[in-house]
Amino acid sequence: MLNREAIRTERFEIRPFCAADLPVFVSFNSDPKARRFMGGVVSKSDTESSLRAHIQSVGATGLGARAVVVQNSGSVLGYCGLQKFEDTDEIELFYGYLPTAWGRGVATEAARGLLPVAQRCESIDHLVAIVRPDNIASLRVLEKLGFTEAGTYFHPRWHVEHVRFELPTNPA
Repeated sequence: MLNREAIRTERFEIRPFCAADLPVFVSFNSDPKARRFMGGVVSKSDTESSLRAHIQSVGATGLGARAVVVQNSGSVLGYCGLQKFEDTDEIELFYGYLPTAWGRGVATEAARGLLPVAQRCESIDHLVAIVRPDNIASLRVLEKLGFTEAGTYFHPRWHVEHVRFELPTNPA
């Protein structure tokens, strides 16, 4: 089981989502720019179901999306999390942010804060991440975090080829 507590970085708190976060989650999922590389916009009802699932999953196992919150203002900028990767036993790092957070190092700092959670879990020997090849900003984030390219992955829901990355969690 992974840590379910809030994690602090220099600027952010990465905490489990709560029901009060629904408006910002709806805002993110209904923004075509924010969802450009993630299969497009998501309906409000599907967003509500997704948020409930993430709240339940993080509470039970530590896996799922967590809110990335600016410490001094309480503003939710997006999410970062760890989850089961499709139909495998692998764990995936994933994230998404409102366009207002782009270009400020948010994704890198939040993911860097979350990585030790996976590194402390003995059952996780590596993480995976997938990114569309045209998502240059996310490719750079994964490079900064030390992920290395490990082939391609065709996303079954979004019907788009992604670059697959891996990161050993406990390198020898």
